[in-house]
Amino acid sequence: MNSQILTDIRRAQEAGQRYFHSGKPAALDEAVAIWEQVLAHPAFATAEERLQLAALNDAGGIFLRRYQAQGRLEDLDQALGLLREAVQRAPPDSPNLPFILNNLGSGLSERYDHTGRMKDLEEEIRLFREAAQRMREVMPRMLPLYSPHLPSILSNLGTGLSIRHARTGQLKDLEEAVRVREEALSLTSRGWPERPALLNNLGNVLLDRYRHIGHLQDLERAVSVYQEAIDLTSPDLPDLPAFLSNLGLALLRLADADPDQRQAYLSCAGARFQRATSLLDAIEADHLLRARTRYHLGRCYHQLGRWREAITLLEQARETFSRHKARPELAHALLELGQLYHLIHDFESAYIYLKDALRLFRRIEDTDGIAVTQEALGSLSLLTGRPSAAIDSFRKARWGYIDLQRNQRVREIDNLLQIAHRAIQPMGGAIS
Repeated sequence: MNSQILTDIRRAQEAGQRYFHSGKPAALDEAVAIWEQVLAHPAFATAEERLQLAALNDAGGIFLRRYQAQGRLEDLDQALGLLREAVQRAPPDSPNLPFILNNLGSGLSERYDHTGRMKDLEEEIRLFREAAQRMREVMPRMLPLYSPHLPSILSNLGTGLSIRHARTGQLKDLEEAVRVREEALSLTSRGWPERPALLNNLGNVLLDRYRHIGHLQDLERAVSVYQEAIDLTSPDLPDLPAFLSNLGLALLRLADADPDQRQAYLSCAGARFQRATSLLDAIEADHLLRARTRYHLGRCYHQLGRWREAITLLEQARETFSRHKARPELAHALLELGQLYHLIHDFESAYIYLKDALRLFRRIEDTDGIAVTQEALGSLSLLTGRPSAAIDSFRKARWGYIDLQRNQRVREIDNLLQIAHRAIQPMGGAIS
């Protein structure tokens, strides 16, 4: 074995470690450059197979890191090529195979994020599932090596399944995502460094399942695991604001589900959003992240009757969403503001914001957003003495709710249509 190859591999690994500890791009570029030298060296092709596999996996991981840091598509292509070669050459019983499969799955996840191709998502899920299964099979005899890594692989699998569920609506993907996230959490103890993130991820899929199935125990467990994630997270860690916001969202759902405790849950949600907002402002976090938190705090204040405060927060969020061309978030902020201006009897502003929201929801093909906005426009038209316009809006909202199978909303729209029809009947019209 060429001693220069071994020396260069150590240098590449050391440069990679310097990047992981410092985050300095120069260290990452140095690691990539050295790995390129190693892979191109004539002696590499005759090196021991085990060493070649480890080098292919490590080099693929470094190219993937640079893609994540710098966005160079050629780095992603190189990473995928190296990792595919490693998977093809690894013996089925190789103790490194689960790690290589996981890395290749992570690379495909990055490519899916870039292209949106379903083929990449399908392969990513298959690889994470195979990596987890292989690791489960060998864990009893190699526990010290594998125990820290299986929760991470299961978490990756859960993320892929959740994304596929969002694309296809297949409930089986959501159910499996819950199972693997529960398994990942069961493999960690309270002091495990990644436990807060695993708790937060479990809360996300439980909340998603609650939205689709409506089992209150999912919502209550989501609140519980979000709170545990917060309790285990130091106030100075960057993940805390996201955990607080997620708990706030779950509490908003709980407020809708439990009318008797509605005000208490809304107050608790508002406190979580307020704390998250303060933390994000203190560290001057990403503008969009801060705007999303303000949006949710504004929604909370809307429901608490603190309308002026809600408008201030939502106007701030709207301006940021508009500047960053975040269309889905902007559409929801405009809808919320339109409803608030209606409540304070600023009907002109309400109409402008609701019409803008409707245009955006149509552009992004959000059937639910379109239906809710049409209903809001119908209510505004009815209140301002335009029953014919109200009927038109209510009918369009009704069609949307039928498509969404929102039967309760359809019945409520039918009642509003009756009121609007009565409003256009001439006085005495019912007397023969």
